[in-house]
Amino acid sequence: MKIRFADDVLAVPVAWHFLDMIVFHLSTGRHIWDIPNPKAIRSSRWMVGDPPSHWTRANRAMLEKSTTRNAHRSGDKGHAAILTVSMVESPPWTLSPADAYEAINISLPGLAKVHATC
Repeated sequence: MKIRFADDVLAVPVAWHFLDMIVFHLSTGRHIWDIPNPKAIRSSRWMVGDPPSHWTRANRAMLEKSTTRNAHRSGDKGHAAILTVSMVESPPWTLSPADAYEAINISLPGLAKVHATC
């Protein structure tokens, strides 16, 4: 699955912990960080960090890695679905930061059950 961050979620400090945890989870390679506009993420309040924390540095490194990887990725059918993380939910594919973090961490049978109830 591809994970995308909506612009609104990048500006809300209460969401940043979940974004940090989602990016950490993306480092496992199980999901892909879909980044249509890397410049917007790089310049967001979440990514700028004042002062830069360990999380900010790790997120920047993952952003660069994901941007490079996505530029070289051809049509990967295994990652066709896009889950958008936003402050405005529209289940099943646009979820709040907390719900998105939970969704990417449950097992595939669990995820199928969640989508069946939506």
